[in-house]
Amino acid sequence: YILDTDSRNVGDDYEVAMMLQEWSRRRDRIKVYIETNGLGEGFYRYCRSFNMPVQPYCSNAKKERRIMDNYHTITDRVVFVNNDHLQPFLEQIYTFAGEGGKCEHDDNIDAVNSAITILKPYINYANV
Repeated sequence: YILDTDSRNVGDDYEVAMMLQEWSRRRDRIKVYIETNGLGEGFYRYCRSFNMPVQPYCSNAKKERRIMDNYHTITDRVVFVNNDHLQPFLEQIYTFAGEGGKCEHDDNIDAVNSAITILKPYINYANV
């Protein structure tokens, strides 16, 4: 289940870090993972400078390929809370064009894919 999202393709690091810190305070047993390859490494270090309990995550494949590897899981098995706040996030997920397709923004579907990849060892698919 995806309960909440924040989809910023622009904005400053401070705003995003404070939002993540607030989410961590409001929810039990939350872990925040930040992709540390590419631009994410700087943001990870920035969050650590606030002593935020963030976890590094390094993706190891081309973005489009790793999304396509889990595409049907994302679109068929992940349940999103239905509210107006999530609609722009969901539009990006369900309009993803796939490898070779044209997709202006693929960060949302990539974030969901990363969550699936991180959580896979803990998911019992027999009960899903």
